[in-house]
Order: sequence, then structure tokens, then C-alpha cells
Amino acid sequence: MIKSISIWAFPGGIEGLEPAEAMEKAKKLGFDAIELAINERQHLSPASNEAYCRRVKEAAKAIGVRIASVACGLGWSNSLSDPNARKRKAAVKLHAKCLEITRWLGTDAMLVVPGYVHIPWEPKAPVVPYDLAYRLVKQSLRELGSIAEKLHVHACCEMVWNGMLYSPLEFQRLLTEVGSRYVNFYFDTANMMAFGYPEQWVSILGKRIKRVHFKDYQRDPGGLASFCDLLKGDVNYPAVMKALRAIKYTGAVTLETFNRADADLRKESRTIDKILKM
Repeated sequence: MIKSISIWAFPGGIEGLEPAEAMEKAKKLGFDAIELAINERQHLSPASNEAYCRRVKEAAKAIGVRIASVACGLGWSNSLSDPNARKRKAAVKLHAKCLEITRWLGTDAMLVVPGYVHIPWEPKAPVVPYDLAYRLVKQSLRELGSIAEKLHVHACCEMVWNGMLYSPLEFQRLLTEVGSRYVNFYFDTANMMAFGYPEQWVSILGKRIKRVHFKDYQRDPGGLASFCDLLKGDVNYPAVMKALRAIKYTGAVTLETFNRADADLRKESRTIDKILKM
């Protein structure tokens, strides 16, 4: 497996850190790859052209890190389950553009937020009826899947705290109903800890898993504040690693954390080395 880090881990990463700077930091801290992120504006954004992406790709090669994947968190503000048809169409178009950027960057996987019923940290966000949200996100993903297939880039939907798809069986059902070999799953080791067991998600989703996030989570006290450093929470990493090996996963495992100091990230890098030996 390939040890990777999210650009969001670095100060300024969420706002749009220069990719080359982030890649230099990743290399310095002992990571072999990086997950870049598309922001609303600055550096890598939906407005980025192929020439810019080529320069980022060349910088990665020169620095000596792979671009493992691309995160598109724009699905929170541009929802694939938006009941407004005009806004939903615009969201599909935006994600399609981001898939194209992912292709230009030379990688084949992009994280996708699969719509939402509600957003826990945005109480003013409108609540979408669950059955409607499910139907609309399935429709959007079918449209996105045809584009992803042409680009040969996997649209990797992640289990996020969006009020829906909290069961591995339901997530598997959604992907099956979408029916595209390029609409798949981004497995996060901690996101489902409040609702179930990550190793079971691996066994059920199997080959639909195209990328992996490493995080940890403490069930007690729970809530958003319970995400924590690796091996400081309740994720059963030996069981997770056994499950990943059982499905023959050999891709990137990306540390997803936010706005951390170099010393913290260096420590997490060493912890990933331990986890990969479990």
C-alpha cells in the first residue's frame, strides 16, 4: 500500500495551499503520495486548465511524490441531491469538470460527497427528505458515471455524516443501482465508527473500494470532536488491515486530518508505518 497525506493536513490546505508547496512538505515528512483538493478558487479550482494541471503533475514528478487522488469537497455547497433541478444540474456539471481536472493531474480517483439529507455542522442548511435525497443522488451519480467512464476516473463516494447511507448494505445497493464501474467507494476508517464497524464495510464493499482514508475516532464521548490521532481511538486497525488485505487492496492509504503542525504529521507518518505492518 502507498502512504499518502491529504493537502488538508497542512496549514492553509483547506483554503487552497499551493500544490507544489504541499507536495514538498509531504515528501519531507515521509509520505510517498498526496491527495490534492479542488477549492472554490485559488490554485487548484474548477477554473484550472489543463496546462496548469500539467505543471502540477510535473512538479509532483520532480519532487518525487505521487498524486494519489483528488478530493472534491464542493459537494456540500453544490449538492448532488439538491431538490432544485437547476442547482442539481449545475452540481453534476461542476463535478464533471472536477473529474476532468483529476484526469489532467494524472490520477484516476476523485472523492465525491454523495449529496445529503442534512449537514450536522450547518444547522441552517435545508433538510432534504431521505427518500428524495436517495433518488436524486442516484440520478446524479448515473449522469456523473457516464462522464467518469469516458475519462477513466473513478468517482469515489465516501460515507460522510450527511444523514444518509450510514449502512454498508445500503451503500452497496446505491452503487449497484447506479450501475457504473466508475462510480465506486472511498473508504474512510473512522467515519462510520459512530454507526458501525469499518472492517465490516471493507468486507461488504470489497472491490468497490478504490481509495482509503486513515483516521481514528473515539466512540466515547462521540460527536464531531471525537476524531483523533491514529491509534488513539477505537478503530480496530488490525481487523481493518486484515480486511483490506483480504480484498487485495494495494492502493493509497491517505492520512486525512486538518491544519496540523509538522511535528504532529511526522508522528502520524510513523504511526501509519506501524499500521501497515499490522
